[in-house]
Amino acid sequence: MASYQSSSSLASSLPASSAPPMSSQMSHSSHKSRGSRNEERAPKTGKMGKFSARGVDGKVLLVAPWFPAGVPKTDVTLRDEVDALGTMLQLTSEEQSRRHLVRSTVQDALRSIWPDATVKVYGSFAYNVSLPTSAVDLLVEGLGGGLDQMDRALERLTESGVAIVNQYRNNEMGYAKIQLPSVGISAQISFVRGASTARKSVSHMRGLLSKFPQAKLVFSVARLALQQARCG
Repeated sequence: MASYQSSSSLASSLPASSAPPMSSQMSHSSHKSRGSRNEERAPKTGKMGKFSARGVDGKVLLVAPWFPAGVPKTDVTLRDEVDALGTMLQLTSEEQSRRHLVRSTVQDALRSIWPDATVKVYGSFAYNVSLPTSAVDLLVEGLGGGLDQMDRALERLTESGVAIVNQYRNNEMGYAKIQLPSVGISAQISFVRGASTARKSVSHMRGLLSKFPQAKLVFSVARLALQQARCG
């Protein structure tokens, strides 16, 4: 099984050179990975503070991980910042692949116990608003023998290289928090005996976010703020 490095955190380096026009800056930052942005450097002339620098033309620049090359401070709106930070927080293709690998590993292991079991993603990853540090929420349905086989299922997960962090079970549902060390991703698995309403919730949320795509970026930024405040 392939091994990956752990997810990157917010960039810590401040970027370089005077800023291109706002539209060019936004477009450029949207297509760069977090890692490549971190490799840029802050303007070397006229450094004024943590998020400000003076460009070669004398303009005050806003420099931040989400504006790596700096942009004229007078040109930036709150929406620009939310858009740029939200775009920066979106998962890279590699980070998405790690999460899909967790789901497929869980499904392959559990189907040896419950042949008709399905493992679906829900929560923030299903809505495409997951943070790089977020766990994956998984829902397991189609438990032919019920939850009586859950202990065997967890043993099979362990044999597949999954670490069981904790677990819980009652007559109607089960829960397990796991980690796949090879990719450094955690997951929260819900086992349900019957049909779950989670699929309808995912469909409903995807519909809302397709109508209001800007909400994805706002939601990601809000989640980051709550996480850093240790509220979520």
